Amino acid sequence: TGTFRMQLNTSSTTECAITGIAENNLSDNISLYPNPSTGEFFLSSILSTCNSMDLKIYNAMGQIVMTKKINVSSGEVKIDLNASPDGLYLFEIKTCQGIISKKVIMRR
Repeated sequence: TGTFRMQLNTSSTTECAITGIAENNLSDNISLYPNPSTGEFFLSSILSTCNSMDLKIYNAMGQIVMTKKINVSSGEVKIDLNASPDGLYLFEIKTCQGIISKKVIMRR
């Protein structure tokens, strides 16, 4: 009198494939500090396969406040947001290995 669904534990479609998340490794290789900051941030990378990174910085309203191409071989790069108001910022960093996002807080 009723229709029964096949139990999940007996279904052949319950096998799961494990997939890696490259962003975790990429995030470990790119540092952005200090967080929170008073206006100046430093971006450094230990990526050996990428020559450059593209940086976009968004404010809390989603507006782009800065774009910058960064030469990875230059080591630590200073990012100056002193002209921007305090608040939450999203750093989107695009490398040859992928894109990562890091949230930072600026307060003075």
